[in-house]
Amino acid sequence: MPNRLTLRTYEFTEIKRIKFTQDCLNLIYIHRGRGTFQIDSDTYRYSPSNLYILAQDHFLFSPQTPSQVHLIIVPWSLIQAISHQNKNYESCNQLHRQSYLLHHRHSKTGKIFTHTQDENFAIQLINQLVYEQQHINMGSLVLINNALSMLMMLITRNMVYSDHITEESAPYRILAITSYIQENAKFPERLKQAIVAQKFGLTTSYFGKFFKQKTQTTYRDYIQKYRIELVINRLKFSSLSIKEIAVDMNYNNESHLSHNFKKMIGLSPKAYRNLYLNPSPGH
Repeated sequence: MPNRLTLRTYEFTEIKRIKFTQDCLNLIYIHRGRGTFQIDSDTYRYSPSNLYILAQDHFLFSPQTPSQVHLIIVPWSLIQAISHQNKNYESCNQLHRQSYLLHHRHSKTGKIFTHTQDENFAIQLINQLVYEQQHINMGSLVLINNALSMLMMLITRNMVYSDHITEESAPYRILAITSYIQENAKFPERLKQAIVAQKFGLTTSYFGKFFKQKTQTTYRDYIQKYRIELVINRLKFSSLSIKEIAVDMNYNNESHLSHNFKKMIGLSPKAYRNLYLNPSPGH
């Protein structure tokens, strides 16, 4: 299996069986159409923009209207490579995320997203993946890897929350905490250390030490880095103005966003977007 994402598109009006490779992460995205599909003895309804994770060796679709679906095949080696290349997040968190996807995908067959906001963002990322995969051009590989990395974060976060991870699930407690941070990154008032510590059964005094021990960064720095990463993705993948991004991310104002962004990235948001959209030759 090559170390790259594979996209297969299927259109059908009658019952369709779709097979796939079991040694990869397999996702089905419903582009259009409605109907049902069957996994073993369970039947699920599907509709446009639904995303499903696959663990069995096939899906059996019974369309009610003409349907088009994308099968997204992601080798585990590619997920691992993206995790190692991604310097914006701690390797511990990346490895937990990758391990969680690998070991829990069989018990998570079915619709992934429980949070509407995550699902809407994932749809944008998937549409970008599909477009870049179908129109390979300069920079396509970078865009695919960036979009895939963010998509893996969203998928894992929703898988974790559906598990109701508790204190007894020690190996994944830090993943549950970082998933909570990611879900609420736009709402700083929900991320006060005392609130999060209490939510996950830790004392406020111990929480900071625990978090740094597991992620190799401070709680405050992790939040700042993640919020800036969300800003970066909006600069890359959306047409929002910098002022609109500041409002969306609940910064005090555009100047506050620009100050934090330049402090961490070394460029203003405007300069970063211009550089990304108009790269110099050789970049």
